[in-house]
Amino acid sequence: MKKKINLINIKINQSSKKKLSKLNLRNKIAIGDWCELIENIYLNKKDYKFLDFNNWHNLKKKSQDSHLIMTTYDYFLKFLTFKLNEIHKKKETQKFWEILLGRWLFAYIHNIYSRWQIVQEIKKDFRIETLITSEYEDLDFIPNTSQDSHWIMMSPYNDYWNTLIFNKIIKFMFKKKIKIRYIKKQKIKLKKNYSYNSIFFSNVINFSLNKKIFFYDLSLDKKIRFLLMVQNYFLNFHLCKKKINLKNKTNKELRNQLRPKKKVFKNEFFKFLHLDIIFRVPKIFLENFDDLNNTYRSLNWPKKPDYIISSYAQYYDEVFKYYCAKKIKKSKLYILQHGYNNIFADKDIYSGNIDKKISSSFLTWGKNYKDNSKAFIFPYKSHLDNKINQNKKILFILYAFNEKPFFPLNGFISGNKKNIKTIKLVENFIKNSSLEIQKNSFAKLMSHSMIKGVNKSIKYKFPKLVFIDSKKNFSQIINNFNLSIHFFLGTPFFESMHHNKPCILILDKEMHLNFDKKFSIFLKYLKKNKICFEKADEASRFITLNYDNISKWWKNKSLQKSRNEFCEVYCRNFKNDNKILKKIF
Repeated sequence: MKKKINLINIKINQSSKKKLSKLNLRNKIAIGDWCELIENIYLNKKDYKFLDFNNWHNLKKKSQDSHLIMTTYDYFLKFLTFKLNEIHKKKETQKFWEILLGRWLFAYIHNIYSRWQIVQEIKKDFRIETLITSEYEDLDFIPNTSQDSHWIMMSPYNDYWNTLIFNKIIKFMFKKKIKIRYIKKQKIKLKKNYSYNSIFFSNVINFSLNKKIFFYDLSLDKKIRFLLMVQNYFLNFHLCKKKINLKNKTNKELRNQLRPKKKVFKNEFFKFLHLDIIFRVPKIFLENFDDLNNTYRSLNWPKKPDYIISSYAQYYDEVFKYYCAKKIKKSKLYILQHGYNNIFADKDIYSGNIDKKISSSFLTWGKNYKDNSKAFIFPYKSHLDNKINQNKKILFILYAFNEKPFFPLNGFISGNKKNIKTIKLVENFIKNSSLEIQKNSFAKLMSHSMIKGVNKSIKYKFPKLVFIDSKKNFSQIINNFNLSIHFFLGTPFFESMHHNKPCILILDKEMHLNFDKKFSIFLKYLKKNKICFEKADEASRFITLNYDNISKWWKNKSLQKSRNEFCEVYCRNFKNDNKILKKIF
């Protein structure tokens, strides 16, 4: 017999707690751990139990989920290609629309699927007597651009949208068979910083003597970028950015044209997406599509480029995406790897997969050949001083994660669990460290980490630990420390390895996507040379023993051999092949 519960689907704060306490209902349980967040895990406890269906170890099911997500993506890409061509009276190819909206579509599908799975599990195991929630309207969450959509779906502050989507899925699955109690029934307005109601572009000075090469928003060290132009006989400079404000009106009639004509669907998930997607397609692809087309026509960018290169613009720069989509038939699009990538199982579906799908070649940070990857170099500060600072200072590199669900249940843990693991890893490391190490330790929370709980909890537990300004890039401060400790495998670890700076990775596998076989083999060598540890206390004891001889340990021949081999594949030095800038074309 299924257990009866009263399901809470709202943000639980002081205001809602008072209202929840007045409800004469037993077995009140939150839909997930994100409903009630604790800013300091050492001071506060949750008042309500919560459901948790995540299973990191079910990697076979994770692969099946990945296949389902990509099958769904392919179907809806084809569907939107047909519909948007019909609406705008165009004859653009599927590749055109994939470059323009593929990243948004993929993010939308896996965000919805993560919530869909949770409700599936609830339906399988529980009988919901009452849904305790708030009421929001679909029209409040129609995004202006793909950047706006990303913020609405994946921001740590997306409580309203998160509540709305869960409400819709629950009502869809349970066919209105449950009682609903609304705690707060009102329309809401998104905060101003949620609104990305503009598109941007900059005119360029582009001149080529040989192959016509155009780059835009390219993350490459200035000296290497200059050499790229010199070796390939071209110039590429960007002028000031221009801003175009978009209309903010919603055309319901236009959006209704996205409804499918057929009434039979492949499965219930497809059916739900068809009902929901009309509210999720960004206005830039519907209501404001003409503005985008007109902006493209006004560009002074190369008319017939041989190569287009970018690191970031393919994400959310609508004008650049439109330009690429128009040129892709006769031009090659190169996307330079941004962030740690090309190391995960299931074809890197949640990291570089879309970049690889839309590009002619995916330029990797090293000789890491996967799919359409092409060996390139690590793009950041290759001329940074690689001397080791002997000041005995240690820097902790920390991340904080969005607690809301946006990955499937299998092969992942919740963002809240990741944050608690981070706090506990730091605690275990410091507790097993000598007093001298504790006195010389500093912490840096990466700048895009907007969650307050990690910072506040660690500061409370270790008030003497100094946090460095998170706005400073890692490369700006790396020379100020003898050693960096990475509590998550992110770009700063690859930077440290690339610059030959002493570093240690404390790797809790459950905090990461599962790695591919090649990277897993490299991790074994890093563990052998004490660069990587799975337990914080073991890393702490090792550093305590070698604290006075960090340089001696780091310069060990076996370690340096492993580091060089690792870097050649994952964060290659430009000096190892300075002809690469010409060979890629």
